[in-house]
Amino acid sequence: MVYYWKQKIVASLDLAIQAHQANNLSVAEHYYKKHLSTYPTDANAKQLLGLVNCASQKFDVALLLFQESLQINPNQPHVQTNLGICLQNLGKYTQALESFHGAIKLDLNYLEAYKNLALTYQSAGKYHLALAIIDQGLKQKPDDLSLIKLQAVIANQSEDYTIAIVAWQKVLELQPESVASRHNLGVALRLNGQSIEALEQYLILEKKGLSDYQLMHNIGNAYSDLAQLDEAIEYFKQAIELNIGYVDSHKNLNNLLWELGKEELYSISYKKAMLAEPQNIELHFSYARSLLLTSHYQQALIFLNELDERFRQCAEYYDLSGLALIRLGHKKEALVVQQQAVSYEPVNAEYLNNYARNLIETGDTSTAIIQLEKVLALDPDDQLAIAYLAICWRLTHDPRESEINNYDELVKEYQLGSIGKFKDIQSFCRELKIYLDTLHTAKKQPLEQTLMHGTQTKGNLFDNKNELIQLLVGEITSCIENYNEQVSKISNINPDLKALDNFYFSGSFSIILEEQGFHVSHVHPMGRLSLCFYVDVPEIVEKDIGKQGWLHLGEPTLELEPKLEAERFLKPTVGKLLIFPSFMWHGTRAFETAESRTTVVCDIMPSSRRHCKSVH
Repeated sequence: MVYYWKQKIVASLDLAIQAHQANNLSVAEHYYKKHLSTYPTDANAKQLLGLVNCASQKFDVALLLFQESLQINPNQPHVQTNLGICLQNLGKYTQALESFHGAIKLDLNYLEAYKNLALTYQSAGKYHLALAIIDQGLKQKPDDLSLIKLQAVIANQSEDYTIAIVAWQKVLELQPESVASRHNLGVALRLNGQSIEALEQYLILEKKGLSDYQLMHNIGNAYSDLAQLDEAIEYFKQAIELNIGYVDSHKNLNNLLWELGKEELYSISYKKAMLAEPQNIELHFSYARSLLLTSHYQQALIFLNELDERFRQCAEYYDLSGLALIRLGHKKEALVVQQQAVSYEPVNAEYLNNYARNLIETGDTSTAIIQLEKVLALDPDDQLAIAYLAICWRLTHDPRESEINNYDELVKEYQLGSIGKFKDIQSFCRELKIYLDTLHTAKKQPLEQTLMHGTQTKGNLFDNKNELIQLLVGEITSCIENYNEQVSKISNINPDLKALDNFYFSGSFSIILEEQGFHVSHVHPMGRLSLCFYVDVPEIVEKDIGKQGWLHLGEPTLELEPKLEAERFLKPTVGKLLIFPSFMWHGTRAFETAESRTTVVCDIMPSSRRHCKSVH
């Protein structure tokens, strides 16, 4: 609220203002009313009484007082602003916007109105409008610190990291010693794919003596992005020392220990933390999930069964227990537990999908469809739910399955030609492989991924400014545009596949498969379209010996009798790019050769979905 004291030589008003400034609201209200009984047209006293009522949460009363004050004197931008805040609290969003705009119209230099208008747009998720309003305000006062900070925060939320970076840099020019602003600059830089620059900002803070678990965690993230995994591990350890219950640091630490082949150290941090914080529910569940990820199903179930009643009041407890039971072969027993998981409010899409999968495997497709429809009611773009639903249709011979899994028209192959200065695609791929090899510093596959006997790069590969990577991004972008143009002409397909004119890369990485390497069949939950580019392919794959190393579509990982077989195979060749919907089941056959297989994989999403991303 904007307070505006305009004193008059009137005893009751003096007493009211004194009480108001002392936050004695009931006394202030009494004297404001007494003053207004004598001076009913005092616009300032009315707005001050409105502020008292706002502070007492009596917004309907305050609304009338602000309106009356403006009727007496319309030229009050501060009252227009307070009216807007009051309208917001009453849930009258459109009217609040009008009021803030009205305040700006009255006084272009009145920055409070710009801030509140931007905050209103921000709360409604209309970040581009919020940023536009802030730009207007900064034209009036370019060095207003509060506006610049608000610009940085909203730009981060909207994933306009370039704007956020410039804003945080401006804040640091005005407040060079601001620790929070430098840290926030580092976060924005990392999310913009500038992990080197982010690390520089973080290390400045560390050198200044800042010892904070979030800083240590973010330094670990930056080192991880840069494939310096040993350094990342040390900083995640420091983050845990400073905040032993911080789950994200435990997750990241143990994932890296696994990838570096240090299984003997895996999950030790959890055990120490649980002794220190026995009441930390999130920590205990994260440990249980870590056991499931490493196939310690019996150990996970025993651990969960030993947790006390307090832990059993959470849906996650039953979801984890159900997953452990399924992996141990007790699928029908798991159904009972999973029913409890999905009975909690708010409904959790992940738990519904897990329950639906078990229902499909146990032969109850009708109930599975009901659960999947619940997921799609929450998010019509849930790729895993779409994939499971397609399986239900296939099992029940529903013609909708062949429409959604239209392999002939929705799966496209592009053989790339010469790129940049390279005379042919083979020359380009040889150079690209040499560079990609330097980014593969892990020794084994990451947890929570589908590759077996191989490694995967960290972070978003396409954020890398390397010339080879950016040349490839340009070629892939052109192919996506061609794909979108072709798909737009197809009738009877998922309309969401026709809405990708504006897209972003929601994930990108390189994968190297070694001998006996393969991909378990899977879908890509964080994509709308998925793409695979073949950088290097073993000779045995190109020779078509038993389709070793080939991509297959339509074969789910579900345990079904009879098994659903692959419906289409695609032969990898150097320089080939494949594009297909992310909900299509796909995997690869293992290959028997000492040669490796290198790919670049990415997903795209509509730009309108950028705010759905999350980064640990």
